[in-house]
Parts: sequence; C-alpha cells; structure tokens
Amino acid sequence: MLPFLNVWLHILAAVIWIGGMLFLSLIAVPVLRRIESPMVRRDLFRAMARRFRRLVWICIAVLVPTGIVNVLYYGNTAAGSSYMNVLHIKLGLVALLILMGLLHDFVIGPRAARAMSRDGPPPTGTDLLMVELAPWIGRFNLLLGIVILTLAAALTRSH
Repeated sequence: MLPFLNVWLHILAAVIWIGGMLFLSLIAVPVLRRIESPMVRRDLFRAMARRFRRLVWICIAVLVPTGIVNVLYYGNTAAGSSYMNVLHIKLGLVALLILMGLLHDFVIGPRAARAMSRDGPPPTGTDLLMVELAPWIGRFNLLLGIVILTLAAALTRSH
C-alpha cells in the first residue's frame, strides 16, 4: 500500500505542476489577452502566477523524495539498464526545469515585474529584456515538463 501511495503522490504533484503550466498557457493567457486594460491584465496574471509559483515549489518538495522512493522500490538500477539510461536523461531535464524555474521565479520574473510596475524608477534595457524573455522561459518549461512526462511513461515500460 505504501509504494502505491508514494507513486500516487508523485503523479499528483506532477499533474498539478504540468497541468498548471498548461492551464496558464492554454487558458489563462488567451483569456487575459481579451482584457482591454493592460494594468488589470498584468495584475490578474501576476496574482495567478504568484499563487501557482507557491504550489509549484510544494510540488517539487513532493516530487523529489517520492521520485527517490519510486526509483528505490521500482527501478532497475543495474548499470547500463535501459531504465537507468532513461532515468539519467529524465533527471537531467528535471534539474534543468528546476533551474529554469528558479531563474524565472527569482531573477527574470522580478525584473520583468519591476519593468512593468507603475511605481519606482524607469526600467532599464535589461528589465525590458526580461519582460520579453519571461513568457519564453514559461513556454520552454512547459515543453520540458511534457518531455519529462513522456520519459516517465518510458520508465514504467523499462523495468
């Protein structure tokens, strides 16, 4: 029962994370584009993104330990096994996704928000670059998440 619960928690955290990125990209952003006021549009997106960001870091805190347990319980950890080959690729992409999330949440996002703020000093050229870069980082992270899900499915077939 415990291994099943662990897998369930791992899948739930992944669904929340990747599903949330899909929701923001495919539903929230297109709906927000219909709002005429750029300030209202920005404030609504910022509120959704902040709430989602907290949820993402909780999901990561669940995914890491449950992933370790899954590998120990279910994985074919023999050197050179197809399971280990796929796992190494998946873990590399997960590390990249977490790194990109950190970069987005703590560097690019705050600089972009400052550039779009009504208060404070005028934005620098770097701040404006961050405004342009932020949505592309989000799209890249979504693509990484989908690839990671595909590799997770491959892992279940490579015991």
